[in-house]
Amino acid sequence: MSRSDPDGGELVHHLRGAGSLEGIVHLDEVDALVEWRDDLGSLMAGEVRLIEARFLLRGMWKWRELRAMEFRRTLSGELLEVMLVIRDVDDRVEGALRAAEQDRAFREVFDASPVGLAVLDEQGRFTTVNDAFCTLAGRTRDAVLATVYEALLHPEDRAAAVVARARRSTDGGASATSSERRLLRSDGVVVWVRVRTSDIDYNEETRTLVSLEDVTASKETEDQLRYDSLHDELTGLPNRRLIIDRLEQALTRSRRTRGRVAVYFIDLDDLKRINDTHPWQHRAGDILITSAAVSIREALRDTDTLGRLGGDEFLAICEDVGDDATVADVGRRILAAVRRPLQIGSELVSVTASVGVAAPEGDAETAAELIRRADSAMYRAKSGGGARLVRADTDLAPDPTGLDLVGALKRDELRLHYRPVVSLASGAVLGVTTVVRLVIPERGFAPEHEVITAMHAGPAALPIVHWALQRAVSDVRTVAPSRAEALSVWVSMPGRAAMSPSTRTALLTALAGPAGLLTAASAPSLVLDVHEVDIASMARRESVQRHLAGLTALGPLALGIQHFTADTVPVGMLQLVGAASMSLDPDLLAATADNHSVEDLVRALVAGASALGVITIATNISSYEQLEMARAVGVHAVQGDLIGPAAPLDSYSDLLHGGQMFLPAAPASASASAVTDAAAAAAAITTASPDAPEATTDHAGSTSEWVGDMAETLARQLGVALPPSPIQAHDGAHASAWIDVPEETRAET
Repeated sequence: MSRSDPDGGELVHHLRGAGSLEGIVHLDEVDALVEWRDDLGSLMAGEVRLIEARFLLRGMWKWRELRAMEFRRTLSGELLEVMLVIRDVDDRVEGALRAAEQDRAFREVFDASPVGLAVLDEQGRFTTVNDAFCTLAGRTRDAVLATVYEALLHPEDRAAAVVARARRSTDGGASATSSERRLLRSDGVVVWVRVRTSDIDYNEETRTLVSLEDVTASKETEDQLRYDSLHDELTGLPNRRLIIDRLEQALTRSRRTRGRVAVYFIDLDDLKRINDTHPWQHRAGDILITSAAVSIREALRDTDTLGRLGGDEFLAICEDVGDDATVADVGRRILAAVRRPLQIGSELVSVTASVGVAAPEGDAETAAELIRRADSAMYRAKSGGGARLVRADTDLAPDPTGLDLVGALKRDELRLHYRPVVSLASGAVLGVTTVVRLVIPERGFAPEHEVITAMHAGPAALPIVHWALQRAVSDVRTVAPSRAEALSVWVSMPGRAAMSPSTRTALLTALAGPAGLLTAASAPSLVLDVHEVDIASMARRESVQRHLAGLTALGPLALGIQHFTADTVPVGMLQLVGAASMSLDPDLLAATADNHSVEDLVRALVAGASALGVITIATNISSYEQLEMARAVGVHAVQGDLIGPAAPLDSYSDLLHGGQMFLPAAPASASASAVTDAAAAAAAITTASPDAPEATTDHAGSTSEWVGDMAETLARQLGVALPPSPIQAHDGAHASAWIDVPEETRAET
C-alpha cells in the first residue's frame, strides 16, 4: 500500500491488519470500512474502489477519502499489492453535512410553520409549499404545485402581481417586499393576505420565498371603519365628505370628456312638523328619511350618485345628463319618488321635497360653488311653496360647438370615415376605428374634435352611435366581404350610449344578415370603445356589468376602453369589465418623451394589460417620434394620421384584403428598419381624398405632396432612388407614387 496523506501511515497500519477497527474508525462507518477492506482482494484490473469514513486522528474525528486500485499482480494474475490513496475531505464533508442539517432544519420549520410559505422559481411557478399555504389557497398541494402564483389571486390583483414580479426580475431582485393581495379560493371565497417576498438560495439556485398571512378579519374591520367614516349611519348613503369627493371626481371627468353634470340639492318639506306631531316623534322622522333615501335612489339611474348631507338634506349627482329635458325629467322623478305616502304606525304620512338643480358654469367652478348654487335654487323652491324643482340662475349652457348632429343625420350630411389599426409587430391591419365627419355645405368638413364634443355633450349620442354601428358593418361587408370576419371595427361612444337598451336593438339590426337574420357571417367584430372615465363609474354597478356581458354575448362584440391612464380605472378593472382592447391616452404617451418615470409607468400599464390578454393601442400617432414612443412602451398596435388618415373605407381596400402596412422607423435609424413585401417587384403608396368638397383635407399640404413625402421616406429606408418625377398620377383627389425595387434588394428584404 502507498499513501498521500500526513496521517496516512497510521491509517495504513490499521488497515493492513485483519483485526477490528473499533476505536480507530467512527462507529457509524466501521462496519462498512471493514467490509470494504476485506473485499479488496477481489479488485479487478482498472477498478477503483472509494469509501469515506471518520478516523480518530490526534484525538479528533476527521473525514478521509480512501481510493483503492491494483498496484501489482503475479504472472498468474493474483493480486499482490494494492495502491491506496488517502485524501483529507474533512472540510468538504462537514460543509455538506452542515448544509444538509440546515436544509433539514429549514424544511422542519417550513412544513410546521402556521404561516403559509411557498418557494417560487423565476416564472412564478411553485417549487414547494407548506400545508398552511394550501389551506389559505383552499387547494390541495398537487393543485397548487401545478399552477403559478398569480393564478391564485383575485382577478383584480393579478395584473399588479405580474408587473411586480417583472420589475423584481428587471431590477435584479429586491431584499424584501410586502403587499396586500386577495386570494380567490377554489370555493369562491376571497381571503385577504399580507404577502411578503424575499430572495433565498434554494438547492444552489436563487428562488423567491413567499409568505402569506391571513389578514381578512383585520381588513374587514378596517374596511368597515373606512365605510362608516364615509357613509351616513341612518341611510347607508355616502355622507357629506364622500358625496363632495364624488362630485369633485365627476367635475374632473366632465372637463376631460366635455360631458354634462347636474347637481340636485334635495330638502324634505315639513319634516320638523312630523317629528313634533307624530306619536313616534323623531323615530317617525328617521323612518321617513330612510324611506325617502330608498325612493330617490330608485328614481335615479344606476350611474348616478345619491348622498345625505345631514338632517333632511340630500345631494344627487347625475353625469352625462344629455340635454335640458333630461335634467328636468330627473328632477320630476325625484319629486314623484318623495311624494309617495308611507304608513308609519297607525298614520299614513306623506311629504314633499324642494329641489334645486345646478350645472357648472365653466371649467373653473368648484364642487363647493356648485353645491352653493344648487342650495340657493332649493331655497327658492321652498320659498315658492315647496314640492317643486327650481334651476339655478346661471345654468346649463348649450353645446359650445353649435353643431346640429341630429339634424345633419336627417339631412344626410354625416360621413363615416375610418383609420386603420395596424400591428406594430407585423404591419398587418387588425381593423379600423370609426370617425364621424360632418359636411358643412360650402365649407367642407367640420373639425373632428368639435364633432366629438357635440356627440358626447349633447343629445346626439344615441342616434349617431346607432347610425355608426349599422354603417360600419355595412361598409365592411361591401368593401371587404371575404375578410369581414377577420377584421375588428372600433366604434367610439359615450358610456350612456353603451348602456342604453336601444343600443342593443341597434347592434342586433347591424349584425343581421342580408335576410334580416342575426348571424355572425360576413360581419366584423364590433368593439364598443368607451372612455375610461365612463368605465370608472359604470364598472361599480353589478347591473352594468351584467348589461355589458349581455351585449358581448349577442355576437362578434367586445368592449374597448379609450384614453386609458389608470387614474380612475386600475389595470385589473380591464378584466372585470371584460375589456378586449385598451387605447392609451395620447397625452400620457406624449409625456414619456422626456420623463423616464412616466415611460416606466406606461410600460408597466401595457405589460399588465397584456398579461390579462388585452390588446393595447397607441392612438393619434402623427409623427415618427410618436411611433417610436409607442414602440418603446410595447403596445401591440397603432393608429393615427401617420399610419393612415381618416378616409372612406374603400381607400383602404387593399390593406383590408390582407395587405401589410409599412411602419417606418425614425429617419435616424431608418436603414435598420426597412421592411417590404418579398414578393413585390415595386412598392406603391396610394391615398384618396375624402368624399367631400375639395377645399378640405386632413393632410399637411396637398394630396400629391403627402404621397410624395411618404414615397421619399419608403425609398430612403429601402435604399433605392426615386425617379425624377415619382408622382405617376394626380387628379386632385388621388395620387400614387411607384418605387422600383431591384431584384437583389427584393431578395434581401
